[in-house]
Amino acid sequence: MVYKSKWGMAVSAENVVQELNRIAEKNGGILDPQEVVNESRPEDAPLHSLFEWDDAIAAEQYRVVQARFIIRNITVEEDDEPTVRQFVHVDGGYVATRKALDDVDMAEALLKQAKADMNAFIAKYRALKSLHGLISNMENILQETA
Repeated sequence: MVYKSKWGMAVSAENVVQELNRIAEKNGGILDPQEVVNESRPEDAPLHSLFEWDDAIAAEQYRVVQARFIIRNITVEEDDEPTVRQFVHVDGGYVATRKALDDVDMAEALLKQAKADMNAFIAKYRALKSLHGLISNMENILQETA
């Protein structure tokens, strides 16, 4: 097996997997994020360098995560239209969905992201036989819009 990370990390993906497997095994096969943090606190822990340990910096970064959560969780429902997110992420920030759809470049960026999301969904759930039809439809859509 070859392990890879979507983001560059100071620790190899193989070492990350090895440590995460150790932590999960220690906790009855369940990988709890709080336990990953706890096990990574010692400076010599394999994953220690992947965390921000300065509390002031970490607190500010967490507030940014909270802001993203707030932005992503506001929806809008208009007349007979389906409910959609009020804001979508394009071009390095969030904009109103309607504005993004009315702008050719932003709409194209959204379509590109939708395709990436579909590919991620397919990769994550391909093993579930009950989703075979849905995955097949998604693959057809991806081919049609290529």
